[in-house]
Amino acid sequence: SDFRLQAVQTFENLKNALAAVGGQFQHVVKLNIYFVDMKYLPVFRHVRDSYLSDQNRPASTTVAIAGLAREGALLEVEAIAVLPAAEQTSPARKEVTRPGRSNRAPKRTSRPRRR
Repeated sequence: SDFRLQAVQTFENLKNALAAVGGQFQHVVKLNIYFVDMKYLPVFRHVRDSYLSDQNRPASTTVAIAGLAREGALLEVEAIAVLPAAEQTSPARKEVTRPGRSNRAPKRTSRPRRR
């Protein structure tokens, strides 16, 4: 059905968006789902379950609405994901010396004390 195709495309788009920032579906903690008709709920659940594991199912809210901004759209999904902290992978610092220059910071001159 058109709804099934839209639902699959929605989850494929979400999968790609997550991958672009180093995430996966296991990082999704909340879904907000908007349907133009609640009759689509069983089909949506079937598609959702093919992408999300039972062990890491995020919290979700499903809302029936009169319509969506994009003409012909039957659903919209908002996802919130929490990614693990990135490991420290910055390259080692490299000291660079230019000819005629020292790597040391210039000496500060002391200011006279005010009285």
